[in-house]
Amino acid sequence: MSRSSWNSVYETAQGREVHALVKFRGRNGTYDTSFGRGRLTNVKYAVDTQSQPGKPFFQITGDWSFQGKSGQFLFASRGAEKFSGNWQGPSGGGKWNGTSMYSQWEKDPNRDRWFCEYRYPDRSDPTVINVQTMLWYPNDVKRSGYYYFANKKNEIWGRCVCQSNPDYDAEVMQWSTLSGDDWTELSAGDCPAPKDGNPKLAAIDAIPDPPA
Repeated sequence: MSRSSWNSVYETAQGREVHALVKFRGRNGTYDTSFGRGRLTNVKYAVDTQSQPGKPFFQITGDWSFQGKSGQFLFASRGAEKFSGNWQGPSGGGKWNGTSMYSQWEKDPNRDRWFCEYRYPDRSDPTVINVQTMLWYPNDVKRSGYYYFANKKNEIWGRCVCQSNPDYDAEVMQWSTLSGDDWTELSAGDCPAPKDGNPKLAAIDAIPDPPA
Protein backbone atom coordinates (compact mmCIF):
# COMPACT_ATOMS: atom_id res chain seq x y z
CA MET A 1 0.00 0.00 0.00
CA SER A 2 2.90 2.38 0.71
CA ARG A 3 3.96 2.21 -2.97
CA SER A 4 0.71 2.08 -4.87
CA SER A 5 -1.26 3.90 -7.57
CA TRP A 6 -5.03 4.42 -7.76
CA ASN A 7 -7.59 5.69 -10.24
CA SER A 8 -9.94 7.77 -8.11
CA VAL A 9 -12.82 10.25 -8.12
CA TYR A 10 -13.49 12.81 -5.41
CA GLU A 11 -16.37 15.19 -4.86
CA THR A 12 -15.68 18.88 -4.52
CA ALA A 13 -17.41 20.88 -1.79
CA GLN A 14 -19.90 21.91 -4.51
CA GLY A 15 -20.66 18.28 -5.36
CA ARG A 16 -18.75 18.11 -8.67
CA GLU A 17 -16.78 14.93 -9.44
CA VAL A 18 -13.07 15.23 -10.24
CA HIS A 19 -10.92 12.38 -11.56
CA ALA A 20 -7.56 12.08 -9.78
CA LEU A 21 -4.63 9.69 -10.17
CA VAL A 22 -3.37 9.03 -6.63
CA LYS A 23 0.17 7.77 -5.98
CA PHE A 24 1.60 6.87 -2.59
CA ARG A 25 5.35 6.78 -2.00
CA GLY A 26 5.92 6.10 1.69
CA ARG A 27 5.02 9.04 3.91
CA ASN A 28 4.22 11.26 0.90
CA GLY A 29 2.20 11.12 -2.28
CA THR A 30 0.55 13.05 -5.08
CA TYR A 31 -2.79 13.25 -6.85
CA ASP A 32 -2.95 14.51 -10.42
CA THR A 33 -6.06 16.12 -11.88
CA SER A 34 -6.84 18.05 -15.06
CA PHE A 35 -6.53 21.19 -12.89
CA GLY A 36 -3.05 20.45 -11.54
CA ARG A 37 -1.22 18.37 -8.96
CA GLY A 38 -2.11 18.01 -5.28
CA ARG A 39 0.22 16.83 -2.53
CA LEU A 40 -0.27 14.19 0.15
CA THR A 41 1.87 14.40 3.30
CA ASN A 42 2.12 12.82 6.75
CA VAL A 43 0.68 9.65 5.24
CA LYS A 44 0.09 6.80 7.69
CA TYR A 45 -0.85 3.19 6.94
CA ALA A 46 -2.70 0.76 9.18
CA VAL A 47 -3.79 -2.84 8.63
CA ASP A 48 -6.15 -5.09 10.60
CA THR A 49 -5.70 -8.83 9.96
CA GLN A 50 -7.58 -10.06 13.01
CA SER A 51 -11.24 -9.06 12.66
CA GLN A 52 -11.75 -11.04 9.42
CA PRO A 53 -8.90 -13.55 8.90
CA GLY A 54 -7.94 -13.76 5.25
CA LYS A 55 -9.53 -10.39 4.44
CA PRO A 56 -7.19 -7.70 5.75
CA PHE A 57 -8.57 -4.22 6.30
CA PHE A 58 -6.34 -1.34 5.21
CA GLN A 59 -6.58 2.31 6.24
CA ILE A 60 -4.59 5.26 4.91
CA THR A 61 -4.76 8.70 6.46
CA GLY A 62 -2.88 11.95 6.00
CA ASP A 63 -2.98 15.56 4.87
CA TRP A 64 -3.75 16.95 1.41
CA SER A 65 -2.88 20.30 -0.14
CA PHE A 66 -4.04 21.75 -3.45
CA GLN A 67 -3.99 25.26 -4.91
CA GLY A 68 -3.40 26.97 -1.56
CA LYS A 69 -5.91 24.92 0.42
CA SER A 70 -5.29 21.95 2.73
CA GLY A 71 -7.04 19.43 4.93
CA GLN A 72 -7.17 15.75 5.85
CA PHE A 73 -8.15 12.56 4.02
CA LEU A 74 -9.04 8.97 4.94
CA PHE A 75 -9.07 5.94 2.65
CA ALA A 76 -10.28 2.52 3.80
CA SER A 77 -10.14 -0.78 1.92
CA ARG A 78 -11.15 -4.39 2.56
CA GLY A 79 -8.54 -5.96 0.28
CA ALA A 80 -6.22 -4.26 -2.19
CA GLU A 81 -8.54 -3.67 -5.16
CA LYS A 82 -10.54 -0.57 -4.18
CA PHE A 83 -11.00 1.99 -1.43
CA SER A 84 -13.77 4.19 -0.15
CA GLY A 85 -12.98 7.36 1.73
CA ASN A 86 -13.44 11.04 2.21
CA TRP A 87 -11.64 14.36 2.51
CA GLN A 88 -12.17 17.29 4.85
CA GLY A 89 -11.02 20.88 4.43
CA PRO A 90 -11.73 24.55 5.06
CA SER A 91 -14.64 24.61 2.60
CA GLY A 92 -16.28 21.37 3.73
CA GLY A 93 -15.67 17.83 2.58
CA GLY A 94 -16.77 15.05 0.28
CA LYS A 95 -16.37 11.44 -0.80
CA TRP A 96 -13.15 10.12 -2.33
CA ASN A 97 -13.28 6.62 -3.84
CA GLY A 98 -10.89 4.69 -6.05
CA THR A 99 -9.66 1.45 -7.59
CA SER A 100 -6.14 0.09 -7.86
CA MET A 101 -4.33 0.75 -11.14
CA TYR A 102 -3.09 -2.86 -11.00
CA SER A 103 -5.10 -6.00 -10.38
CA GLN A 104 -3.76 -8.94 -8.39
CA TRP A 105 -1.20 -11.17 -10.08
CA GLU A 106 -2.48 -14.41 -11.61
CA LYS A 107 -0.62 -17.46 -12.92
CA ASP A 108 -1.26 -18.18 -16.60
CA PRO A 109 -2.55 -21.79 -16.60
CA ASN A 110 -1.34 -22.45 -20.15
CA ARG A 111 2.03 -20.66 -20.22
CA ASP A 112 4.95 -20.27 -17.85
CA ARG A 113 4.22 -16.66 -16.91
CA TRP A 114 2.27 -14.37 -14.60
CA PHE A 115 -0.08 -11.56 -15.62
CA CYS A 116 -2.16 -8.76 -14.17
CA GLU A 117 -4.30 -5.89 -15.44
CA TYR A 118 -3.07 -2.32 -15.81
CA ARG A 119 -6.00 0.14 -15.57
CA TYR A 120 -5.66 3.73 -16.76
CA PRO A 121 -7.72 6.81 -17.75
CA ASP A 122 -8.76 7.12 -21.40
CA ARG A 123 -7.14 9.77 -23.61
CA SER A 124 -10.40 11.54 -24.51
CA ASP A 125 -12.34 11.01 -21.28
CA PRO A 126 -10.42 10.47 -18.01
CA THR A 127 -13.58 9.12 -16.32
CA VAL A 128 -13.37 6.09 -18.65
CA ILE A 129 -10.90 3.41 -17.51
CA ASN A 130 -9.11 1.30 -20.14
CA VAL A 131 -7.27 -1.97 -19.48
CA GLN A 132 -4.08 -3.55 -20.78
CA THR A 133 -2.14 -6.62 -19.66
CA MET A 134 1.20 -6.69 -17.86
CA LEU A 135 3.25 -9.89 -18.25
CA TRP A 136 6.15 -11.37 -16.30
CA TYR A 137 8.25 -14.44 -17.21
CA PRO A 138 10.14 -15.29 -13.98
CA ASN A 139 11.65 -18.53 -15.32
CA ASP A 140 12.89 -17.12 -18.62
CA VAL A 141 16.50 -15.97 -18.21
CA LYS A 142 16.28 -13.38 -21.01
CA ARG A 143 12.91 -11.92 -19.99
CA SER A 144 12.72 -12.29 -16.21
CA GLY A 145 14.17 -8.82 -15.58
CA TYR A 146 11.31 -7.00 -17.27
CA TYR A 147 7.57 -6.46 -17.05
CA TYR A 148 6.04 -6.47 -20.53
CA PHE A 149 2.92 -4.50 -21.49
CA ALA A 150 0.46 -5.71 -24.12
CA ASN A 151 -2.46 -3.81 -25.67
CA LYS A 152 -6.03 -5.02 -26.21
CA LYS A 153 -4.88 -6.95 -29.29
CA ASN A 154 -2.35 -8.82 -27.10
CA GLU A 155 0.48 -7.05 -28.92
CA ILE A 156 3.51 -6.30 -26.71
CA TRP A 157 4.57 -2.66 -27.20
CA GLY A 158 6.79 -1.88 -24.20
CA ARG A 159 8.73 -3.22 -21.27
CA CYS A 160 10.18 -1.78 -18.07
CA VAL A 161 12.94 -2.95 -15.76
CA CYS A 162 11.45 -4.81 -12.78
CA GLN A 163 12.63 -5.76 -9.31
CA SER A 164 14.51 -8.90 -10.40
CA ASN A 165 16.75 -6.88 -12.74
CA PRO A 166 20.08 -5.71 -11.21
CA ASP A 167 19.54 -2.32 -12.89
CA TYR A 168 16.18 -1.77 -11.16
CA ASP A 169 15.80 1.57 -9.37
CA ALA A 170 12.65 2.08 -7.30
CA GLU A 171 12.86 5.84 -7.82
CA VAL A 172 13.64 6.01 -11.56
CA MET A 173 11.85 3.89 -14.15
CA GLN A 174 13.75 2.48 -17.14
CA TRP A 175 11.55 1.83 -20.19
CA SER A 176 12.00 0.45 -23.69
CA THR A 177 9.46 0.50 -26.52
CA LEU A 178 9.12 -2.07 -29.31
CA SER A 179 9.09 -1.10 -32.98
CA GLY A 180 9.01 -4.09 -35.29
CA ASP A 181 11.56 -6.48 -33.79
CA ASP A 182 13.76 -3.79 -32.22
CA TRP A 183 13.71 -2.40 -28.70
CA THR A 184 14.43 1.30 -28.19
CA GLU A 185 15.58 2.27 -24.71
CA LEU A 186 14.07 5.51 -23.41
CA SER A 187 15.87 7.99 -21.20
CA ALA A 188 15.85 7.11 -17.49
CA GLY A 189 12.63 8.36 -15.94
CA ASP A 190 10.87 8.78 -19.29
CA CYS A 191 7.61 6.91 -18.73
CA PRO A 192 5.22 6.34 -21.66
CA ALA A 193 1.44 6.17 -21.55
CA PRO A 194 -0.56 3.67 -23.63
CA LYS A 195 -1.64 5.21 -26.95
CA ASP A 196 -5.29 5.31 -25.85
CA GLY A 197 -4.40 6.65 -22.39
CA ASN A 198 -4.50 10.18 -21.06
CA PRO A 199 -0.86 11.34 -21.48
CA LYS A 200 -0.69 12.99 -18.05
CA LEU A 201 -2.77 10.51 -16.02
CA ALA A 202 -1.82 7.21 -17.67
CA ALA A 203 1.99 7.45 -17.81
CA ILE A 204 3.33 4.22 -16.28
CA ASP A 205 5.81 5.49 -13.72
CA ALA A 206 5.22 2.82 -11.06
CA ILE A 207 4.95 -0.96 -11.05
CA PRO A 208 3.71 -3.47 -8.47
CA ASP A 209 5.86 -5.91 -6.54
CA PRO A 210 6.17 -9.37 -8.12
CA PRO A 211 3.80 -12.11 -6.91
CA ALA A 212 4.75 -13.60 -3.56
